[in-house]
Amino acid sequence: MVHCGYVAQQPPVSVHDHVTCTAQFYNPREYFFPVRNPSQVMEDPTPREELLSSILDWLDQGGPGRLHLQDIHFEDFKKALDTLSALRIKLRTHRFDWDNESRTILIRKPTELTEVLGGWFVYELAILVNQKLSQVSICGRPSVSNMGSTELPIGKEGSRVVPDQSLYLMQVDANGDDVFVSETPRVVFETSTSEQRHYMIEKIFKYLFEMSDVHAVVICDLTNVPPRVARESESGTQPVKPFKAEIAVWSRKTTGSVGSDYPLDSCYHQGESADHKVGDNLDSTSSSSFEQSHTDASSLVLDEFDHSAREYFRPDPNNSEKQQRIYRRSLEWIALCDESVPTGQGGLQSELILDIYDFLRPCSHFPHSYIRDRNIVVPLNALRSRLVLALERRRNSLQQNFKLPEAESSTHQLPN
Repeated sequence: MVHCGYVAQQPPVSVHDHVTCTAQFYNPREYFFPVRNPSQVMEDPTPREELLSSILDWLDQGGPGRLHLQDIHFEDFKKALDTLSALRIKLRTHRFDWDNESRTILIRKPTELTEVLGGWFVYELAILVNQKLSQVSICGRPSVSNMGSTELPIGKEGSRVVPDQSLYLMQVDANGDDVFVSETPRVVFETSTSEQRHYMIEKIFKYLFEMSDVHAVVICDLTNVPPRVARESESGTQPVKPFKAEIAVWSRKTTGSVGSDYPLDSCYHQGESADHKVGDNLDSTSSSSFEQSHTDASSLVLDEFDHSAREYFRPDPNNSEKQQRIYRRSLEWIALCDESVPTGQGGLQSELILDIYDFLRPCSHFPHSYIRDRNIVVPLNALRSRLVLALERRRNSLQQNFKLPEAESSTHQLPN
């Protein structure tokens, strides 16, 4: 039997009659329930029908939070997408994560807030990265390119993810053509609007250790995002909770092995080898100012998980005697917006810092030659202003929708 669950900041207002809402609580913000109650239908639906019905139920309610589907086959999911397309229901803008081992899929719908953040990442941040690459690169003519929300294979079991945005490294080959250095992005951007922090940290591990060419993951964590649909409580409309947006850069912790910590890229230098730029020796620049030993490292085990830790570890799946570690570059999560602070937004940190080696790798012809000027400084004030405007717009739209008379429900009908 297919199982599904809505993951939202508040439970759904209502569900269709054939959905049983006797929820088995997984955590305070996530629950699962059978798609259909067999006693309420004449014939048992097929798994594909159950899956399609679950997605339609979720879409009919405006796609609240994220939809978690369990015990399904990916081929059935693709067939469901084809059926939705025939119904002129497009999920092109939706993001999904597919775990082949557990046969679960998580679907989430982007919002105005996530689109503002994603646009900033692929345009303004990418421009600053390309400016820095043109100034300090010592091999070839590197640049970064946006591939948007593209499905990516992850791990060895056929799992896939669709990040919110991503940046790929490009170079110019001997023919003068732009080429991708890798089929995998170098930096991934994800926005978390209703995920538990534990789920997002697990996902960072997957990006950094199960996709070998990903160097860094930028996470923007949004708390108390206004819902798409107004809800009433016994005393009227529910009070507005203080919105908060935090951002941070995450990367792998170095192991001490130069071969694994500093993999190489092919040389893209055009011309005589004697003209190749040479940087500093590895010994003089290898100790990044970001990386330190952190005493607050947290396990991913749920009972031991610390949601505010700066460093996390998990057992290495390929070697039980070793650990894999990730760490947050900044001492704390950087607040983009925090309505719980009474003094306003004036004292918030004004920049995010990336490393040039979040995008580059040393050249294979000069493996010990490194760039000294590594920091890429990304201002945050303009992003902060646009995020606040998008938040106000979402709240205004919510208030207007709440005042409108309730329209007659028009649910999607399954094709015969």
